[in-house]
Amino acid sequence: MQTDFKYRIGLKTSPWLPHRRAHRGLFRLSLLISVLLGVAFLFKWLWQEEDLSSVQAENSQNLGEKGETYSVIPLKLPPRVDVPVQALPNGPAFMSLPTSKNESFLSATERLREPSSPRKESVTIAPGQNLSLIFPKLGLSAGMLQEILQVTKARSVFAKLKPGQNLEFFWDKNGNFEAMRIPVTDETSLKIRYENNHPVIENQKRVVTKAVQYRAGTIHSSLYWAGHKAGLSDKLILQLSEIFAWDIDFALDIQPEDSFQVLYETLYSEEGKKIRDGDILVAEFTNQGRPYRALRYTSSVGASSYYTPGGESLQKAFIRTPVAFSVISSQFNLSRRHPILDIIRAHKGVDYAAPSGTPVKATGDGKVVFMGRKGGYGNTIILDHGQQYKTVYAHLLKFGRSLSTGKRVSQNDLIGFVGKSGLATGPHLHYEFQVNGIHKNPVTVQLPRAKSILKAEKPLFLERTRTLLAQMESYKQGYAKLTPSEVKRQ
Repeated sequence: MQTDFKYRIGLKTSPWLPHRRAHRGLFRLSLLISVLLGVAFLFKWLWQEEDLSSVQAENSQNLGEKGETYSVIPLKLPPRVDVPVQALPNGPAFMSLPTSKNESFLSATERLREPSSPRKESVTIAPGQNLSLIFPKLGLSAGMLQEILQVTKARSVFAKLKPGQNLEFFWDKNGNFEAMRIPVTDETSLKIRYENNHPVIENQKRVVTKAVQYRAGTIHSSLYWAGHKAGLSDKLILQLSEIFAWDIDFALDIQPEDSFQVLYETLYSEEGKKIRDGDILVAEFTNQGRPYRALRYTSSVGASSYYTPGGESLQKAFIRTPVAFSVISSQFNLSRRHPILDIIRAHKGVDYAAPSGTPVKATGDGKVVFMGRKGGYGNTIILDHGQQYKTVYAHLLKFGRSLSTGKRVSQNDLIGFVGKSGLATGPHLHYEFQVNGIHKNPVTVQLPRAKSILKAEKPLFLERTRTLLAQMESYKQGYAKLTPSEVKRQ
């Protein structure tokens, strides 16, 4: 009893008292939450009743004129959520549906069906990457890749793909995969498109851009070195020598201080990379003080050739030299002493010294009347050009591929290679020119010209070449103003 009294008057605290106080606090908190929830539900019910009454009143006002009775069931819509439009690779776009009075459900479905624009993806192959890794990243299946690989041509192109190459993939406006394009060269590409769910291969030409370039130079030792110093490629140097080959013997006539000026095309790929040098458009060559000028013109039938500004063809029935960049080691001489036999024997042609294996070209259109070994001449070819002309090519290393007796050849066709077969002290070409069976000096013989511009095409020729000549003059004036250091940087 004494202990209970102490608890009551507070001299000693009961061990159960704190727990009782905690229970009382929890009870009070739960009671408060219940009251608040009840008040919230009451306000919500009153708001719904008011909203329903307003809707009924509005409908009664609009429809009551007809004397009809309607039961209005309130439709509770979730809050509108706007989802941003996002186009998937192989499907339509997602967009929010309308909830306002001014937007109908039909217009929304029409927007869902509305196709997007066609799509194009460019992929640059990275080191260690292949098509089996690229296709999944673009949403394309492995099965589709296997279908494409079944086509032999595509498989061979895929096997040659290298890092750095650019591939292009195309989808139509509905998001369906349409085609892919693979560059094969700088000028051609392979397009693989799908037709009736099967891959179809097409060869395509790539876009090639042409730019006009100008170069000029002076010869001090040879055309080859002067051309390289001026910035011309081997192809352009050879082309320049072929243009004037009917008038200038580049093995004999070239002298120090001869000069040249060239206007030519350069071809660039879609990526801006230089592909190659094109054709010479205008060329000027000054040989021993005498100027020569050539203009490229393509006729109405598509044949291209070089002409003088007056329309006369630079091409003759024969070119002077059958071997490019060679040196005359023995001139035409009817009383020459033979270097091996040591007797006076007429040298009825010209010897062109050149490295063994140097290509030999036909100097004119003709027919092979002899091809084989011919005594001291060794491996020999004789061409009959008709109209009293014949040419002989001796001491050859070997004959041109697919060449045979009776076959026709064209001017500049490869017919053999320089050698030293037969009686020869070193590799060279012995070249003879015959007119009606009489040997003539190939260096000085008067060569017949080819046909000039047709009279009907003369006005068009003059119009086109006038533009080329104006371009040439413009470049020449600008080039003349450059300092020597600026010329080197050109």
